[in-house]
Amino acid sequence: MVLGHESCGAVDAAIKSVTEGASFPGHLPELITALAPAVTEARDMPGDLLVNATRRNVVRSVEKLKTAAPILDTFVKDKKLRVVGGVYQLGSGRVDLIARD
Repeated sequence: MVLGHESCGAVDAAIKSVTEGASFPGHLPELITALAPAVTEARDMPGDLLVNATRRNVVRSVEKLKTAAPILDTFVKDKKLRVVGGVYQLGSGRVDLIARD
């Protein structure tokens, strides 16, 4: 399971980087680079950008894992592995499934 979570600080930093050109220290630039495509895809979606970018990142990660050759894609194709995604709601402890077979 790929599990994102609400109010994710890393996704928020990626949003600030993409929309405002903000820069961050340490290893955050590497993480922001990985998250930026989800932010870019979510920019034009209606609703909250942080929520949408978090969800897009989960969906993108699920798709990437499902097609990872040579092992995971074969297991997925042969129905030996399911890759699903969800978003963890910090306040309630609930996980909302958003990407599944």
